[in-house]
Amino acid sequence: MSTTAVATQYIDGEWSIGAGAPIPVFDPTDESTIKDMPSSTTSDVEAALRAAARAQPGWARAAATTRGNALRTIADVIQAHAERLVELLVQEVGKPVAQAKGEVAFAEGFCRYHAEWDRRLEGEILAGDAEGETIHLLRAPIGVVVAICPWNFPLAVLCRKLAPALVMGNTVVVKASEVTPLATLELFRLIDEHAGLPRGVVNLVAGGREVGRALVDSELTSMVSFTGHRDTGKEVMARAASNLTRVALELGGKAPAIVWKDADLELAVGAIVEARHANSGQVCTSAERVLVHRDVVESFTDLYVSAVGRLRLGDPRGDVDMGPLVSAAQLTKTSDALALAREEGASIVAGGAPPSG
Repeated sequence: MSTTAVATQYIDGEWSIGAGAPIPVFDPTDESTIKDMPSSTTSDVEAALRAAARAQPGWARAAATTRGNALRTIADVIQAHAERLVELLVQEVGKPVAQAKGEVAFAEGFCRYHAEWDRRLEGEILAGDAEGETIHLLRAPIGVVVAICPWNFPLAVLCRKLAPALVMGNTVVVKASEVTPLATLELFRLIDEHAGLPRGVVNLVAGGREVGRALVDSELTSMVSFTGHRDTGKEVMARAASNLTRVALELGGKAPAIVWKDADLELAVGAIVEARHANSGQVCTSAERVLVHRDVVESFTDLYVSAVGRLRLGDPRGDVDMGPLVSAAQLTKTSDALALAREEGASIVAGGAPPSG
């Protein structure tokens, strides 16, 4: 474990160490502590929001191509340093290498895609009611966007929030998940070193629920983009309502896959196994329920159990399909759900307990 204090917040173009309580970051493969990460305080949060508010008018006035080129630079940086970012995702999320590479590629792709909107930010011209009157509808930035990111895809979701906000002329304050902050910190260091953004355009704070609440509650926040649990999303919406702050919520669910009686069962099984077990099932769009027509349910179940039995579970640094769950808390939550399913009459046909070792 590293005991050296780490700068975990980036505010107005400067790195600093938060004065809040340190939060341990664990390697889920062996539950060892990687680092103790100092968290931000509410005063740090306000400083970050003030910096973003100061920078926003100037960033909005910059040429759209300037903003697009900044995203292209960020994408280039992600591509150039992909190996290091993959290493951090594997270490802190427990994500197998191949899946971590996929996430880094997604992060790069989100930046490249939204950069191309720099020449596509269009409005409309409408006829008015009065003689000689025309109405111009223009797209305008919202202001200061708060991006609260999840632990399961820390880089991909970050860039999916950051890129569209920046190209439109918004400034951003990011709160990485306190569970998996390392890859986000590394990306911010790369942005600081290579992207040449004006001070205050992007800011990073660290911490848990209290930091998130301070971001949502502030009158300086124009919009909150939140990805996470349903119940937390409800709280974000309720707290944002006091200032009529806009919200964009991506929350968890119980997404079903439906297999009809005329389905190609091998194709269905392959698709659902991938959709269900990628990132050890820790995906908000995971196929968490499978509804199968009674005529094919036995054949489907046999094929599915066989396919699951071929999944390779182990250290995510190796050639495996599934690594560990992200934390002991997540394991407990999953085990409790399994126990409840048994109590309610479910039959376990594959797995059912943590693997030995």
